[in-house]
Amino acid sequence: MVASAPAFAGGALRVVDVTGQFDRFAMSTAEMPDAQRLAAFEAQVGPIADGFYARDRRPSHYDLRILANLRTYPERREAEETLRESEENKTFAE
Repeated sequence: MVASAPAFAGGALRVVDVTGQFDRFAMSTAEMPDAQRLAAFEAQVGPIADGFYARDRRPSHYDLRILANLRTYPERREAEETLRESEENKTFAE
């Protein structure tokens, strides 16, 4: 999961990889009740990447989107990790 918010910081694109933080949060809170998990997500993950996951950035159906992504993340985890590793191993021509 890569975030770029704000898109331009100081005149340059700022890209922040939040995969590790999302992974740790999703896996460590899997047994939490939904309301508690959502509140913890807003407090711990919401501020990351200049508020990329903040409720006020995209308030419409926020609770449903966040909970759906947290619930389905374990099923997607291996594929996302494989993709991230392959992206990290790419070299870019200058």
